Order: sequence, then C-alpha cells, then structure tokens
Amino acid sequence: DQVDAGQVREKRQGLHATGRLQWRSADTADTVTLMPLAIYSTGSTDRRGRFEQSVGPEPAPYDTARTEGDGSFSLLRLNGQWNQRLGAGGRLELKAALGQGRSKNSSLRRETTGGVLSRTLSDDADTTDRNLLVSGKLVKVLEGEHSLVAGGEAESNRRNERRTTLQDGAPVLTDFGDNVSASATRLALFA
Repeated sequence: DQVDAGQVREKRQGLHATGRLQWRSADTADTVTLMPLAIYSTGSTDRRGRFEQSVGPEPAPYDTARTEGDGSFSLLRLNGQWNQRLGAGGRLELKAALGQGRSKNSSLRRETTGGVLSRTLSDDADTTDRNLLVSGKLVKVLEGEHSLVAGGEAESNRRNERRTTLQDGAPVLTDFGDNVSASATRLALFA
C-alpha cells in the first residue's frame, strides 16, 4: 500500500499572433496573400510531495520529493499564396510555407529520506522542427463545366532532438540514444 500525496504549483504564459495580408490587382483579380503566425509560451512547475508505504519488508524508497521544471515552446510560420488569372478560363496558383518550431524542457527531481538527499533525477530536452512546402497548380476550365488540373508539390521536414537524463549525476536510458535527427522529403506531381 503506497500513497504519494503532493501539491503542484504551475505558471503558464503565452502569446499567439496571426494575421492576413492580401493584395488584389484591380484590373485582373490576381491576388497575393501572406499569412504569418507566431506562438510563444513558457511554463514552470513546482511539485512537493510526501511518499508513504505501509506494507512490505523493504522501506519506502524516499519519504519526500520535490520536482521543479520549466519549459518553452515557440513556433514561427509564414504561408504565402499567389493566384493569377490566365486568359480563356485558366488560373495559376502558387503556394509556399515555411516554419520552425522549438520546444525546450528541463526538470529536476530531488528525493529525500529522513531529511537526507537519497536520489536526484534530471531531464533536459531540446527539439527543433523545420519545414518547407512549395506547390503549384494550373487549372484550365474546359467545355461542359469540366476542368483540367495539373501541378506539383515538394515538402521537406527536418527534426533534431537532444535529450539528457541523469540519475544522481550519471546518464540513464543510454541504450535509446540522446540525440536524434530525422528528415522526410515528399515530391508529388499530379494531373
């Protein structure tokens, strides 16, 4: 029978900003649109708890614990689109998007037994994601309300992740790797 009772204090702050800018040609109805997005948030956590174990031959691994953590997240993205009317019922659409997101987190847990520090566990993580998308589409209106559509897309995504977990100052989870990098590229043509 184990009971872990604690109190947690959290603090969060954030900012989200977005907009839409559009230019339209007066004579041809061509448009250019830009849509920026920015997000930033931070937070901190402070947890204090007591651990009680009433049965079993082994003593409880600790009697009090305190965990302090903080983190942040940011995202910047810009989407753009250009639409141009072509003669005889045609239209050209070009789109582009680029962005970067980053997440950073750290925590430190201190466990004590009888007022003496018995174990520490720290965890630090830093992840960055970057992406780029470019696409184009040509639309031609045909007879009988049909359309011919052709185009292509290219997308690139990259992720870098760094994580360090230490128990009493020594690395743990080393079999999983502390640094991870991944990427994906997508190409598509359609008609």
